[in-house]
Amino acid sequence: MLVAKKENSFVKNENRIKINEREKRKSKKLVLMKIKMIMFSFLILAVALVVLLRYAHITKMRYDITMLDKEIEKLSSQRQYLLIELEKIKESKWIEKEAQQRLGLKYPTNDQTVYVTVDDLFNNEIDVAENKGNNNYIFLNAFRNVVNKMFGYFE
Repeated sequence: MLVAKKENSFVKNENRIKINEREKRKSKKLVLMKIKMIMFSFLILAVALVVLLRYAHITKMRYDITMLDKEIEKLSSQRQYLLIELEKIKESKWIEKEAQQRLGLKYPTNDQTVYVTVDDLFNNEIDVAENKGNNNYIFLNAFRNVVNKMFGYFE
């Protein structure tokens, strides 16, 4: 009987080793499963963070667009105001009024008025050009004189 007991204990030890190996395999599988779950959770978290960051970026861009639209409206209204002011300044009545009020300018009296005859000056310059013998430049000198009369004397 003693031999039978020893064999039985050997079988029990083998069964325990097999059970321990099974438990180790199960625990390894469980650990691997937990690691996979954690990795999957981190992956989902990363995707969620990327989506949230993109929404934050989109929101910021919309805010910037709104601010730029407001600035465009402000500048447009300022431009309209300046165009109105420009039209007002272009009016000769406004210029006359400002000259009288701000600068104290008055209309000239008859004593202050000087009349200049332009025709004589124009004819004299043509005669001088003809006398010099520059017949080639007569038309050019006449054109220059007309331009000078229009824009004031450049000489």
